[in-house]
Amino acid sequence: MLKNMTHEQLNIFYYVRDWCLRKRANQDIDCLRLFITGGAGTGKSHLLKCIYYEATKILNEINNDNSNEIRTLICAPTNAAALNMNCTTMHSTFKIVDQSLWRELHTRLSQITCKTGSNIYFGNVSIVAVGDFYQLPPVKGIPLYLSINVIDYWQNLFEYSELTICQRTKEADFYALANRIQENANRDDGIVKGAFGNVVEIVFDSNKKDFVDHIRIKFDNPDCGRQHQKICEICRKEKTVCIQ
Repeated sequence: MLKNMTHEQLNIFYYVRDWCLRKRANQDIDCLRLFITGGAGTGKSHLLKCIYYEATKILNEINNDNSNEIRTLICAPTNAAALNMNCTTMHSTFKIVDQSLWRELHTRLSQITCKTGSNIYFGNVSIVAVGDFYQLPPVKGIPLYLSINVIDYWQNLFEYSELTICQRTKEADFYALANRIQENANRDDGIVKGAFGNVVEIVFDSNKKDFVDHIRIKFDNPDCGRQHQKICEICRKEKTVCIQ
């Protein structure tokens, strides 16, 4: 599995592996708290699977594997992610609800390990979190970065590593465009010139009973809308996607 990794993935993999080796030699070392992020196609899932396999192999050697303790555990915040990783959701694993996922996880791990205190987080359990803040939240869920009354765990407790190299070379242009769009980045080519802005409304053609001919996506950027309107007027004779 390692031969297909990029240098970014390898750096993170060996960083976690080195911590596992030190943990096996001395169980009193500090916890590992690492947040791995990256855009579409950068290999986050593949890296996590490799880390999980290696960490399980190393940490299960503690006490000659005579203990029944769970050394490593992988779970996901949504059903879709759990299906991709062949694991269970955090809600199912720890029997928690999604009103404040990370706060509930902190509380539950503290209960499980019987370790509490003002300076103890997640029961002193090491965590490698993998995800992308730009992705859509669960249905009716609140994005982590919009949560209120919650300690900023990401900045205060977690180290940060980002994957930037797209591994899906056959679709590299598509994923590069997708990442530019989600970051609201400026573009000098194509029908869009300038930042998109935020989507304020999606309008379907209400005159059709079956499939719609076009969809209008309205942004809060007026300059962007005027530019697209000019393009659409040129392309009236063709079926187009009009972005306002």
